[in-house]
Amino acid sequence: MLGFSKFTEHAAAGFISSGESVTPWQFEWGKSGRGDIDAYLRGLYGPPMKDVDMEVCYCSVFDECWTVRLSDRRKPRPVDSCGPDDVQDDFFQKAIEMRAAAKLDN
Repeated sequence: MLGFSKFTEHAAAGFISSGESVTPWQFEWGKSGRGDIDAYLRGLYGPPMKDVDMEVCYCSVFDECWTVRLSDRRKPRPVDSCGPDDVQDDFFQKAIEMRAAAKLDN
């Protein structure tokens, strides 16, 4: 199924107003047709969503922060901050640093 998918990434850093949302990563399987997606969800290509998980850390404008993991299926839990010390892998910080380094190289 991954051969049929299209992955898009959107910046998710910054402020989000109440009621707004951001989709940082998105997979689209439009090329394969609905039949392949239904087959995937039925397990034809292996267990659906096997080994897929995502953890998100977010903060309010009042510096209150929470983390939530897709696999936990629980309410977000409070954390001190969303800095590199509080998360296993800060993808967004790495992306910012890589883009800054690429600009310096040019």
